[in-house]
Amino acid sequence: MSPPPSRPEPGWRRRVRQAAPLTLFALAPKGVCCLAAYAAGGALFGRELCGASAPSTMVALAPWLGGVVAAGAWGLWRARRALTLSDVAPPRRAPQRRAMPAAPRSANPLTSPLARAIVWSGLAAGALDLVYVCGLTLYRGGNVVALLQGIAAALFGPAARNPVDWGYAIVGVLLHFAIAFIVAALFCMAAKFRPYLVRQPGIAGPLYGVAVWLTMQLIFLPLTRTPPKTFPPANWEPAFLAHLLCVGLPIALIAARFLAAPAAQPPAAPDAA
Repeated sequence: MSPPPSRPEPGWRRRVRQAAPLTLFALAPKGVCCLAAYAAGGALFGRELCGASAPSTMVALAPWLGGVVAAGAWGLWRARRALTLSDVAPPRRAPQRRAMPAAPRSANPLTSPLARAIVWSGLAAGALDLVYVCGLTLYRGGNVVALLQGIAAALFGPAARNPVDWGYAIVGVLLHFAIAFIVAALFCMAAKFRPYLVRQPGIAGPLYGVAVWLTMQLIFLPLTRTPPKTFPPANWEPAFLAHLLCVGLPIALIAARFLAAPAAQPPAAPDAA
């Protein structure tokens, strides 16, 4: 007996399954642009707007949060529109004498394998790295809030290290995931055009983690408002290991899952006469 035909997946389940990556993919680059624009504006006009004293968390976060909310609303609208249009069946046409070849339907870039690879690898790298660093901080008897405020201090300076102000800790988490999405996007876009990067993810991933760590230490961090004083910094081994195992490796594995070309199957042997 032939197996019964599988039931099609309901539309609402497909919407729930696809809405999260679509929204994150639309929100992430716009949130990063808003963050960079506000950081540049705060560095140039912060003293004139807020005076000599450091701005409070609400003053510092209001422009950036407004931009992120606007970008998120726009991303939700785009995702809902894309999902709604994909559910609309093409109208039936009357049969014609000459069948014209149908034009190929362009794929939605928000549901492409590249978009899904960027979303899921960025989420995985950001979450794994954050859990590792927070766990190591707690093991050493440190303060996780101070750690997250230190991430935000790269943009807002020493004013972010306020022990009674948790707003900058939230900014630190958002900034951490923004960097993770950027790092994941760079690798996935490179793997899209250089397939050998995902053929051996166990090798390419840790090597990419080393490149990310060196870029952060030699280029990115010296340009922030809390630059490191020495290279390599003190106790650099745990952070270096985190970039290998929690950043580079999961990004490469997830990129290989979505972007690797399927293996060619051998041709079937002809039946013997």
